[in-house]
Amino acid sequence: MNLKIYRRFLPLLILALLLGSCKKYLAIEPKGVQLLKTVQDYDLWLNDLEVTGNLPEAINLLADNIDLTNIDLPLDAVNERVFTWQAQFAEDQFAGEAVIWKDFYREIYYYNTLINKIDEATEGTEDQKKSLKAEALLGRSFCYLYLVNLYGKVFNEGTAASDLSVPFVTSHDLNDPTPPRKSVKEIYDR
Repeated sequence: MNLKIYRRFLPLLILALLLGSCKKYLAIEPKGVQLLKTVQDYDLWLNDLEVTGNLPEAINLLADNIDLTNIDLPLDAVNERVFTWQAQFAEDQFAGEAVIWKDFYREIYYYNTLINKIDEATEGTEDQKKSLKAEALLGRSFCYLYLVNLYGKVFNEGTAASDLSVPFVTSHDLNDPTPPRKSVKEIYDR
């Protein structure tokens, strides 16, 4: 009888010990990483040009004054695909990416993080929090203005409500499902 008890409860005891140690491990703050805690942390993070505020470099390839003279078929490089207004992805999933889409949604992620979490920040006034939130809302709107114009149809008042554009993401949790595409009108209304 004792052997049966040990066989049943020993794995449960080991599992309980392992799960108990997870909290202690997850409570440790990483070294060398600035966590967003104070209003000043959010302000510095929002104004870091590596995080937000840069237009994707590939947008310059869509201009009239740029010329790539050595383009060979098939279009292998992302810059060649952008320059010729082709789909920005390659058939090989490791060879290409939707570079402009990716860069704007990366910025939107940062803006959404600030918008959703700034109220929990410490050491700042409500006016500072509102100001940072307004700055993030403006930055997110700027990103969506580019996205709707690059990936949606041109705004036409008669069809804007039914013309699909891009997903409007408001979450900062990467595990949340991507929302469905919104209409051009919905993006402009935002």
